[in-house]
Amino acid sequence: MDNEITQEVLKAGPFENEGQTVFGENIIEIMRHISFRRLITLDRSLKSDHTGYDERSIQREWLVDGQPAKDLDDAIERLSKPSQLSDDEVYILEKLPRDWIRLAEFKAAFPMILQTTIGPVLVKLHLKGLIENRMETIAQRSIPSIRRTPLTDDA
Repeated sequence: MDNEITQEVLKAGPFENEGQTVFGENIIEIMRHISFRRLITLDRSLKSDHTGYDERSIQREWLVDGQPAKDLDDAIERLSKPSQLSDDEVYILEKLPRDWIRLAEFKAAFPMILQTTIGPVLVKLHLKGLIENRMETIAQRSIPSIRRTPLTDDA
């Protein structure tokens, strides 16, 4: 990757929205860095006593490969080293096509014994920025699809 990893580069983004969740009274925005796909931020909007949600009450947590970093400097240090992939992650990544494929079709290509263990491996690969997922709407149904992240084609 040509980009130098600095605090300024990471803070500037750009980021893509990976979703939102509510945890207790907190709203958590999940964002993935476009250039450094292993980097995810969790922005927690904390509810103040009587005023609702306020931009000043946002706490940011940095994650690299799905694991919390102590701070942004720790995230930079981790991003400067390659992801560590398990044998299962390497195996599944090698089987995953570059083009979008329906998740059910991909899983069906494996023996039944492996089909139950593919899900957690796919989650780990997604957290490491190595695969992408999306929901396709077909006949008013949402169908999950996955593919290798284009940047990993040579991996």
